[in-house]
Amino acid sequence: MAANLEKTLVDFRQAWQFGTRSTIRQFCFATSSQPNDKDLAQNTATSATLFPNRTSWEPPEHDCAVLNANEILIASGWGVRASPLTITFDDFLVLCYSWKISPKVLEAIIPYNVELPNFFEYHLEEGAFVGNSDTQLCALHLAFKLDLRRHEYIMCIVRYDIHKRQMKALLFQCGVVGTHKHGTPISDSYDEVLQDSLEALGRDPLQLVQFILKRYMSRLIENFSRVCRQLYSTEGMIGVTTRARWLLSEGYTLHSKDYDDIGAKLYMNQIDITRLMICCSTLRVFAEQFQEIVNQIRHLSASSTSSNHYDQFYKQRSETESMIQRLALIKLELEYAQNRLNTQFNILYNLTTQRDSRLQLTIAEAAKRDSSTMRAISILTLVFLPATFVSTVFSTSIFDFQKWHSQHESTQSSDGTTGVVSMGWWIYLMCCILCTLIVSSIWYLSTRKELRISAAKADRLLESGLQSNEVDQEGVSESE
Repeated sequence: MAANLEKTLVDFRQAWQFGTRSTIRQFCFATSSQPNDKDLAQNTATSATLFPNRTSWEPPEHDCAVLNANEILIASGWGVRASPLTITFDDFLVLCYSWKISPKVLEAIIPYNVELPNFFEYHLEEGAFVGNSDTQLCALHLAFKLDLRRHEYIMCIVRYDIHKRQMKALLFQCGVVGTHKHGTPISDSYDEVLQDSLEALGRDPLQLVQFILKRYMSRLIENFSRVCRQLYSTEGMIGVTTRARWLLSEGYTLHSKDYDDIGAKLYMNQIDITRLMICCSTLRVFAEQFQEIVNQIRHLSASSTSSNHYDQFYKQRSETESMIQRLALIKLELEYAQNRLNTQFNILYNLTTQRDSRLQLTIAEAAKRDSSTMRAISILTLVFLPATFVSTVFSTSIFDFQKWHSQHESTQSSDGTTGVVSMGWWIYLMCCILCTLIVSSIWYLSTRKELRISAAKADRLLESGLQSNEVDQEGVSESE
């Protein structure tokens, strides 16, 4: 086993990132039912032996009672600046060898790496005891990781001796995963939980897993309450709520016209609800897995289990079942909240559509007024354009009305011509016709060129679409 553990630890170091220094809090306590540790149980069952924070962990050397007691180590880190495991590899090496961590559990969690948020792996170790050649269940090796949000998680590695009821646990705490008070995180939350729960842990150390799951479930409920208040707020802003008086008393905004702000808040609510549904489903899976572990331990060690131990198993199973039922109810509430959020999205879409329709109506009315104005201008243009054209043509040198003579007079002008029209009037007419033909030809050719380019582009798109469809059909036929 040592050779397998050494090889597994090398692979584990390559897959996971360890810290450069360790800040570890250590709890040692005895199981209250151990007869050889009565003094230790009396001293530590109600208060933890909390060692000061150190840059490295060293196992106790002389106190055999502490070595045989239950031990919980909390390696704490903060946010993205801390290493994922918040412990040095040398300290982790010492722990795995001294606690006899099963390499099968470490091998099972190597592929997850630090990027995947949640996992739950366990291994039931069997062995033969002194004076008994039969193979029996002797230890539980458990490793899991719970992630409420990015860079805020807890990872736990546990070895639980079933017959001695002795537990060794290592908790990697990255970020703050405890309770929050008035928006300020409490850094030593899990220390407080362990100190308050030492009496129960002394009766059954395996309840540590339940305490962690319950802690996360309480955080899940707190976050769900916050999301519900945000849903009330957005309902008031949209104006589809029956809690208008209460919302006003709480200082919320009613009937807001800032639809962009409402949409942003609804999007954030969608993210929160999705994350809570994932956390709820994850917690339920973990609780079911833990219940399966308890049932397996009870079934495989039924012949060597005392009545007191059986009562503890029964209590664990009933508490775990209650947790699973509560998580199922929370899942239903989250689905109801999701339906409310979808309704708000639909109402916001309808309100936005109505606003856009009113805006389009205003634009249409303005366009109608502009079209009436343009119609009046066009009519005036049609009225005055013939006269303007006649005046422009008559004002040229082609026509000379100064040479206009009466019908009874016959006077020859100085250039030898009589009449108003010039002799070169045909030059003007030819130039006009030629310029008109040139401009019309240029317009026609440019328009035809644009039409050819558009048609060629449409043909290329059509051909590429047909080729992609043929490739897809060939792939489907090959797969069939």
